[in-house]
Amino acid sequence: MVRELWDDARELLAGRTILDGAIPVLVFGVLAGWSLPVAAAAALGLSVLITVWRRVKGDSGGGALGGLLGVVGAGGLAVLRGRAGGFFLPGVIRSGGIAVLAVVSLLFGLPMVAWTSKVFRRWPNEWYRHPQVRPAYVETTLVWAAYFGSRALVQAVLLDEAAWLQAAVGLLWGWPGTVVLMAGTYFYGIWRLGRLGGPSIGEWTTGEPAAQRGF
Repeated sequence: MVRELWDDARELLAGRTILDGAIPVLVFGVLAGWSLPVAAAAALGLSVLITVWRRVKGDSGGGALGGLLGVVGAGGLAVLRGRAGGFFLPGVIRSGGIAVLAVVSLLFGLPMVAWTSKVFRRWPNEWYRHPQVRPAYVETTLVWAAYFGSRALVQAVLLDEAAWLQAAVGLLWGWPGTVVLMAGTYFYGIWRLGRLGGPSIGEWTTGEPAAQRGF
């Protein structure tokens, strides 16, 4: 289980989308108090350099390109609004959107954590919907909704605060917090599936008992 969780986290970070986006945000937060245009230009320039560097190294560059596009949009909003908070507004919208998506997924009967698990695992939808399996995914999805909802709320409250504070909160509540969230909900899900006593994925797909309960 620990190895699978590590593999998932490594796969998440392998594209470097999170890290490539975090470095320009930190630079913007440090420089915004001095000059907003300079901070936006520095963040953009750094994103361009990261994207080029990834391509030179032979990486796909998808993560860096995503970070670059995010910095372009965020920097543009900051300059247009004339406030550093504009740079962090997309993050507020993204976090809030994930929280809303998590809640909506519950209303449609397939919790968000279940279908994100399915993307990695390719397990049958019917197993996720089993009455002795689904509650674990409902509960972990609620945790994800609370995490991203509270993150969006805090970021929204800080929009007019110092840029360095917004950057620090965004980064700490970003990839480190997300890794902790992934680990916590993963192990909780394993424990909860055991308590529910439903079929393991091995039992469901082959009819034979399996030690790994999935998640």
